[in-house]
Amino acid sequence: MWMPALGWVRCPYGRISEDVGPTRRARKFSTWIHKHKDKHPGVPTLGYPAHKMALVGDFVYLPYVYMNMNEAAPFEGHSGLFCKGTCLIPKDNWTVDLVCCLLDFHPRDLMGRVITSYQEKEVPLFLMHLREVDCEMWQQLIVRCPELDVVPDHTGRKAILKTLAHPIEWNTGHEGYPVCWRWDGKQLMTTSPSAYSSIWGKVTLSELTLTGVPADDAVVKVRSNDWVTGDTIFID
Repeated sequence: MWMPALGWVRCPYGRISEDVGPTRRARKFSTWIHKHKDKHPGVPTLGYPAHKMALVGDFVYLPYVYMNMNEAAPFEGHSGLFCKGTCLIPKDNWTVDLVCCLLDFHPRDLMGRVITSYQEKEVPLFLMHLREVDCEMWQQLIVRCPELDVVPDHTGRKAILKTLAHPIEWNTGHEGYPVCWRWDGKQLMTTSPSAYSSIWGKVTLSELTLTGVPADDAVVKVRSNDWVTGDTIFID
């Protein structure tokens, strides 16, 4: 898998092969591409993995920046000056003691200075994700450290629209062309003229009512914690 902060990280459940072919400007480029697509039907183009912990087979995936510098944690490989390490920890080692070890870690740069962004950004993000992904471990952690059991601020996160509370309203669009959307749990609606362009219908509108049903995987940015319910699914 590719991680922007670390480069290529080997996944124990996959394999990578590389074939070198003609450049995009070569005549045989399209033929070569089609040949390999036919050779591997049904294989899509992979996107970047989410910057979010996950339980993957016999491993726990922890993609948080600087976390795998912690040599006290049993990562499959630790990052260092000339090594990017991995983000995987065997599930057999996944204990509340290990979680506390990750929370208490203070990574340092080459000059020996503490990298403060780990505690300021990565640890709060890790705690938020742990609450959502591994409820059993989260319960063990707050028994050990009850001061961590605070309501997280989800403002700015991305979530599946159909899993949010309703009714809700939010604005999108560029400055000067706002579009106010309303979601009632079944339909998405706007009466903002900016949602329409005369280029489409060759007609200028003074009023507009647009109603539609969002796709099951439609995503919006959370504007308030009031939007979030126990059934809300976040993608980040």
